[in-house]
Amino acid sequence: MPKTRPSQLRDRATGTLLALLLALPASGPAAAGQPETGAAPAAAPGPHTAAPMQPYKVRYEASFRGIPAGHAEQSFRRGTAPGEWVYDLHLLPNLLSRIVVPESHAHATMLLTPTGVQPLTLEAKGILAASNQDVTQHFDWSRDRVSGMRKGEPFEASVSPGVQDYASVQLALITELLAGRTPGGFGVFEDGKTNDYRYWPEGRQTITTPNGPLECVVWASQGKKSHFVIRYWYAPSLGYVPVQSIRYLNGNPDLTMKLERLER
Repeated sequence: MPKTRPSQLRDRATGTLLALLLALPASGPAAAGQPETGAAPAAAPGPHTAAPMQPYKVRYEASFRGIPAGHAEQSFRRGTAPGEWVYDLHLLPNLLSRIVVPESHAHATMLLTPTGVQPLTLEAKGILAASNQDVTQHFDWSRDRVSGMRKGEPFEASVSPGVQDYASVQLALITELLAGRTPGGFGVFEDGKTNDYRYWPEGRQTITTPNGPLECVVWASQGKKSHFVIRYWYAPSLGYVPVQSIRYLNGNPDLTMKLERLER
């Protein structure tokens, strides 16, 4: 049996952690063979006045097949310009996980406008960057272009209006839920190209958190060519902050993120 190289382990860890941390919304029916949660089907939210997005910082505890793997800290805060939001993500693996997952950081800026969210900049270091190399990208919406550096080389690509990056898509989803709308399809610019994801509701479920029992709306996500399904638990009482996510591989849960601490 061929040996797995450290770079292969890092690539697997990157996809696993990013998939769990990043809610990638898109529309479409559930994939065949996806695991059942037992939650009742969700009714489509009715229209209402959108609640304002509130800044937050959250810390998650990560486990792989029941074994503790470390923590992740994620935050959204207002920027200095009108409508600007700033995103930060830190991966903090434990001693065992640090063998293949170094401490990593991502920083992004975006605009929340009346017509939707526009990503502006993204900087990723460590395992949050492509092939474990630093990534920077800048969106120029006057030309519908994105440019920057990835894998040590400059790049430039065209993007369609409405395309997100892996940070801004989370804000886009939360603002849709706050407005009482069912999130539609999103393209996400990642690894030098735009990829499509689908995202569908799976009802409501009450889960236990450090903030007490919380009723959550459950959503599932799957990339166009992905072999796994990810479920997210969003708490309406907390402004739709995600309090739990689980990745299912071949119908079996293998990686879990659970809320440990929330700061407003």
